[in-house]
Amino acid sequence: MVVNRIQAISARFGVDAGDWMLLRFKDHVAGQLFASDRLFRWTGSAMVAILERPEGVDYVRALVKRMLDARIEATYRVAARSVLIPVSAAWSMFLVASTVEGIEKQIQAFIAAQGGGRDFV
Repeated sequence: MVVNRIQAISARFGVDAGDWMLLRFKDHVAGQLFASDRLFRWTGSAMVAILERPEGVDYVRALVKRMLDARIEATYRVAARSVLIPVSAAWSMFLVASTVEGIEKQIQAFIAAQGGGRDFV
């Protein structure tokens, strides 16, 4: 998962606002995962979740889509005002059917396709 617009929000409202967005996103995702799932900060605005499910890949994909399509908005306080910031992410799902190196390459390729997790104002 790559959280969208971190660079733009950080440029406009400060680095703390970007960190705040990542935390809101992490809280949203972590709140919907099973205790056995693992969520990691990968690099920049990217996160990786490892989900082990007995259901088929289509079921798990639908589950993740429903979780990440949910509207995430939160109010960030900057100076003397509050700003409503939508938090969203691009995501992809990979089956762990290859080596660790192969999965890492898939993750890195996905992040790169999202602009490396960077966007500009």
